Amino acid sequence: MFAILQSPWSAIAPDKDIAPLLCAVKKRVGDEALLVLLPLAEDPEGGAPAEQGVLNALATLAKQAGIYLAGAARMATARGAVQTIAFLVGPEGPLLHTPKITPDLIEGFSDTTSALTGPADFAVAKTPLGQVGLLPGEDALMPHLVRAMALSGAEIVLNPMREQNDDGFEMRQVVRRARAYENTMYLLQASPATCRIEGVTVTLPAASSLNDWTGKGIRAEGSESFLLCDADLQKLRRVRSAPGANFLAIIRTGVYAPDYQARARANSLPVPATAKDWAAEANRRATAQAKPVTQPVQLNYPIVIGQHVVHILRNAEDADEIKMRNIDSALALIEPRVGRTGARLAVFPEFFVTGAQVPRGPDVWAKVGVRFPGPEMDKLAAFALKHKIYIAGGAFEVDDAWPGRFFNTAFIFDDSGTLIHRYRKIHCADLMGTLPDTTPGSIFTQYVDRYGYDHLFPVADTPIGRIATVVCFDINFPETARAMVLRGAEIILHPTSEPHNAGRGAWEFGRRTRAFENLAYVVSAAMGGEFLNHADTVPNLYSRGHAKLVNFDGSVQTVADGPGRVALDGRIDLMALRRARANARQNLLLWDEPSVYAHVYAAGRGMPNDLWTDPSTPFPYRGMQPTKDVIARYQQDGIYVPPAAVKAAE
Repeated sequence: MFAILQSPWSAIAPDKDIAPLLCAVKKRVGDEALLVLLPLAEDPEGGAPAEQGVLNALATLAKQAGIYLAGAARMATARGAVQTIAFLVGPEGPLLHTPKITPDLIEGFSDTTSALTGPADFAVAKTPLGQVGLLPGEDALMPHLVRAMALSGAEIVLNPMREQNDDGFEMRQVVRRARAYENTMYLLQASPATCRIEGVTVTLPAASSLNDWTGKGIRAEGSESFLLCDADLQKLRRVRSAPGANFLAIIRTGVYAPDYQARARANSLPVPATAKDWAAEANRRATAQAKPVTQPVQLNYPIVIGQHVVHILRNAEDADEIKMRNIDSALALIEPRVGRTGARLAVFPEFFVTGAQVPRGPDVWAKVGVRFPGPEMDKLAAFALKHKIYIAGGAFEVDDAWPGRFFNTAFIFDDSGTLIHRYRKIHCADLMGTLPDTTPGSIFTQYVDRYGYDHLFPVADTPIGRIATVVCFDINFPETARAMVLRGAEIILHPTSEPHNAGRGAWEFGRRTRAFENLAYVVSAAMGGEFLNHADTVPNLYSRGHAKLVNFDGSVQTVADGPGRVALDGRIDLMALRRARANARQNLLLWDEPSVYAHVYAAGRGMPNDLWTDPSTPFPYRGMQPTKDVIARYQQDGIYVPPAAVKAAE
C-alpha cells in the first residue's frame, strides 16, 4: 500500500508535521506494508538544515511507525552546498539518497546546486513493495532519466516535488503518465496542497497521483491530506515478463548510446549554485541552442494531413496497379484543400501506398516496396512541383543498395519535387516477429559504416522550417524524437497506421508528450481504413484514423474525430515555437545532459544491434525470441523481477 501525502512539512522538525498524519494513515491501512511519499519540503527560513540530521530524524520516524518513508527536501550537504535531495528510509534505516539533477524550473531558479553533470547512480532499493527509485522535481519530466532508472531495475519511481499552476501544468501531468507507460512502471508523484512564499500561505493545484503503465491511476481532486493507492506489483511483473510491446525489452539502446557518449560533457563542467548563476547559465544555453537559419524561412503557413483509405496490395501481379491507384486516391483527397488553402506541407500516413496487411511471401516483397526514383514516388514529386508544396508520408521501400532487404521508410519531397529526406524506422514490427523488414539496428554496423551515424536521424533544413520524421511505433520511444530535435528539428512528421485497441489512449498522451518535451510540432498522419479486397465498396475501419496536429506545447490543435477519408487542415507557427524555445524554464531540452545517463545506455541493455547482418539467413525475430531473451537476461540481472508462480487450485 502507498500513501501520498499532500500536507506541507518542514525538514527542520519533520516529526512535528509528519507524525500525526502517519498515525491517521496507519489507522486506515492497518498492518499492511506501507510506503509513504512526502512532497518536497517547505523551504526553511534561516538556512537549509543539515542533510544527515534530516535523514536521521526521518529514519527514526520510519522505524517507529514500521513503514517506508520517501520524499525530498532542500538540505545542506556535507560539502556545504544546498541541494535538493530525495530520500527513502525504512524501518532498517536509510535506503536511498538521490540528488536532484535538473535545476528548479517550475518554481523558478533557486539558490541550490544540482547533479547536472557526471554519471548518476540511478540507485534502486529492493523493498517489500517493489524495486523503488527516486527522481525528485523536474527529473521525472526528463525521458532519459526515467528510462535510465527503469533500466537500472526500478518498478516504482517516486517523484516528490512541488507543482505550480501555469501554462505547462496540465502537460506536466500528462508527461508523468507517459513516463509510466513508456517504461512499464508505476510513477507516484507527491505535491503539497499549500506552501509558504515570503510568509504568505499559497494554495497549490492538486497534482499528487499514482500513474500506471496503462495511463490510468489515482489522482488528487483537491487539498485532501493524503491519497491511499494500492499498486498491483504482481500484475506489473506479469506484464514485464511477456514479450510484445515491452518497451524496456525492445528498446535499441545500442542505437542511441554512441550519440550520448559523444555528447557527454566532462565532469568538470561547472554547475551553478545560486539563482543568479542559474539564470545566466539558462541564457547561455538558450543562446547556444538557437541554430542559425541557413535560408529564408516561411514562419507561418497552412498544412494539410491526408487521412487516407487504401486498397491493400494482395499479390505481385497487380502490385504496380494497386500502388498507383493508392497514390492517385491520396492526391485526389488533398488536392482541393491544397488549392483552397495554399497549404505548404502535406503529410500522408504510413502504408498509404500499399496498405498494412500485405501478404508475407517473398515473391511479393520485391514488388511491394517503392523506389526512389520510381513511378509512384515520381508522381508525388510531380504533384509537389505543380502545387509548390512539400509532401511527406511513409511506405515500404526497396533499395537496390541493400539486396534482399526492404525498409519501412518515411520521406519528404520539397516544393520542387526533390527528395530531401528519408528516415528508416528504428523500432518496427520486426520486434514483434510479424514483419520481416530491415531496421537500421539490425544492420547497425554496416549501416553506420556506409552512411555515417547522423544518417540514422536525418533532419531537413527547409524554407518552411527544420523537419524530421518518425514512423508509427517510434513515437513511443522518446529517444528517437529527441535525436531529431538535437539535430535541429522543429516539426516532427509522424506517418502512422494504428488499429483500435486498449493502447490507443497511451499513444495519444505519448504524442502530446513528444511535442511538449521537445517544443516541436507533431504532425500525426494516420490511416483511415483499408479496402481488404479489390471488389470492396466499403472499407474496413480497423485503422482508427484520428489524424492530428499537436502544437509544440502539447495541446492538440486539430484532430479527425474518427476513421475514414479526411483532409485535415492545420497551421504551423515557427515564430511562436522559437520564442518558446528561447525560454530556458520552458525548454526541457536545454537541460538534457547525456553525461548523466550515457553509461546506462552503453551498458548493453535492451535489444542488441546487428541481429540480422545477412539477409539470406532466417528472419531472427520470429516468435519474438530476441525479446524473450532480453526479458530472461533482465530477470537474471535483477532489472526485472519474475512474477510469483500461480498456485494450482486445490
